[in-house]
Amino acid sequence: MPIHLTTLTRRSFLQAAGASVLLYGHNVQASAAGEVDADLVYLLNDTHIGEKHPEDSPVPNHLRQVVTELVNRTTKPACVLINGDLALKDGQPGDYRHFAKLIAPLQKAGVDTHLTLGNHDHRDAFYEILKEQRPDKPPVESRHIAVIETQHANFSYSTRCKRRW
Repeated sequence: MPIHLTTLTRRSFLQAAGASVLLYGHNVQASAAGEVDADLVYLLNDTHIGEKHPEDSPVPNHLRQVVTELVNRTTKPACVLINGDLALKDGQPGDYRHFAKLIAPLQKAGVDTHLTLGNHDHRDAFYEILKEQRPDKPPVESRHIAVIETQHANFSYSTRCKRRW
């Protein structure tokens, strides 16, 4: 399931979303915090963040390290794609609270961040924590579809809606 944490204003988002009935298009724009390297896209997979990970655990530390590296760059990446299995096992609300805390510096730095949910994620628990990311009306009820457009490539994502198993 794609979730987009962009630096666009609500009005800009609605204009972009209105351009397509089935797809959400996002054109990379310059960040207020600095120049954007249109050739650089970071792809992170399977973060598996758990609420009960100790602070010094390698799993959250690796994500924290990458986020810090991205935020401290002199030029921002075109976007960051964090692909599925954000949560440790079965998508508990505390997992998403911990995850949101770890990626918050990306949003503060104005880095466009796109999230997809995988088989370890639970979308209702995710939206319980990140309420502002729930789409008012998904374009296709049984599927989640997204296209993230960058200068050299478009990234697309499509998955069936999953609920707690």
